[in-house]
Amino acid sequence: MTINLDLQQFEYINPTSIEEALAALSKDNAKVMAGGTDLLGGMKDNMQDHRFNVLVDIKSIPNMAYVRENGNRIEIGAATKVQDVADDPLIKEKLPVLAQAAGIVASPQIRNVGTLGGNIAQRPRCWYYRHELFNCYKKGGDFCFAVTGNNKYHAILEGELCYIVHPSDTAPAMMALNASAKIVSPAGEKVVPFDEFFIGPRVDVLRENILGPQDILTEVQVPVPEANTKGVFLSTRSAAFGTSLL
Repeated sequence: MTINLDLQQFEYINPTSIEEALAALSKDNAKVMAGGTDLLGGMKDNMQDHRFNVLVDIKSIPNMAYVRENGNRIEIGAATKVQDVADDPLIKEKLPVLAQAAGIVASPQIRNVGTLGGNIAQRPRCWYYRHELFNCYKKGGDFCFAVTGNNKYHAILEGELCYIVHPSDTAPAMMALNASAKIVSPAGEKVVPFDEFFIGPRVDVLRENILGPQDILTEVQVPVPEANTKGVFLSTRSAAFGTSLL
């Protein structure tokens, strides 16, 4: 199927397996979509890195959305809707910090469409990055406009080149819970701790995580905390951004 959206033509693919999805991602300038809320927002903002020739919708792959207990860990499919993560009884009982974090993501409408994997891997919300007139470092330019511009909600630690904070509420919860990401690629499958999954601008200013163009985040694995472990997720936020505290 070929779709024309605001003169942007692309091929839309509904794979029925991970293998089909990986084959589709081998095509030139292909993108993965699950909930699609971040992708659509980037397209509306006319962001260059949200343009693609092939769109691979992994929601059509069976069994990509689930919450299950496996030994001493909780496994969550990356295509699980954010609201389902917030409402799941097992997560509420054993990973309440994650349930709290998922429950404050964006709005109810977005939580019921957006996925956990998408929330974790979404792109920054910096207005300079999102605006087509500003060619910042993160878009391959040679300047961070937030340094001398409107930077009230930007990072104060470990910026360097780019000073935007990560927009995901579930990401800091994953870090605090020592969670890991299962990633599938043409080279095989690997499980990576989230403190190695996310990367800062000092490592690569053009991206925020280790996912390559043919990588698919398929599952989040969270070890069950020891008995009597307590935690709370707090978020201070403005109308535009939130800053998460654990």
